[in-house]
Amino acid sequence: MTETTMARPARRRATTQATADRILEMNRQLSLTRSVLAATLETATASQLEFMQRWFEAELASREQSRRLRLRKQAAFPADKTLDGYDWSNLAMPAHSVYVEAQFERIDTAPDTPGTGDEGPDSPADPDRNDPAGAQPGSTTTN
Repeated sequence: MTETTMARPARRRATTQATADRILEMNRQLSLTRSVLAATLETATASQLEFMQRWFEAELASREQSRRLRLRKQAAFPADKTLDGYDWSNLAMPAHSVYVEAQFERIDTAPDTPGTGDEGPDSPADPDRNDPAGAQPGSTTTN
């Protein structure tokens, strides 16, 4: 008998042997003693093999689910929050926000004003400073 397959008695059917092989493969993931399991599988009936297969599959599924829950918890994802069911009846607009919105509206409709930084109306960068008639289209000024 090799480590990956068990002895095949002549009386065993192919499906029974396939089930036993599947159980041995699942055992690798379950960390059970392989030699003890192989000895048990050699004497097990077909219904016992089916039972063991269902048992191992359920155990593997349970471990996978536990693993996923544990990893999700370790990842510390933020809680899934929605606004469904929120009580909106006590919601009122604060007075300050109305004032701020009014200020923004006034600023948006105000006319454009010249800059008051380094480049004021008397700055050397002002093209109209040396041209009393103002900048005319097509005219060039030299400083």
